Amino acid sequence: MPAAAFNAAADTKTPVPAKRASSRVSVNGASARELALIKGISPRLAAAIISDRPHASLDALLQVRGIGRLTLARIRPSLSL
Repeated sequence: MPAAAFNAAADTKTPVPAKRASSRVSVNGASARELALIKGISPRLAAAIISDRPHASLDALLQVRGIGRLTLARIRPSLSL
């Protein structure tokens, strides 16, 4: 059975993809939903990352409003190009 969590807030049985600690998410190819699954990336920040695409490097994310050095350091292990 695939790993899935249930959306308890909505009290439904709609499967939501479980967060994977070992996988990396592409900042240039991921959907807003995929980006928002990363701890430290809100739906609003995910939308800002997408609107500033393409990113030449992970350091280029510092140009995205809402991402500073500390935030980038926290989310970098979960990201790829």
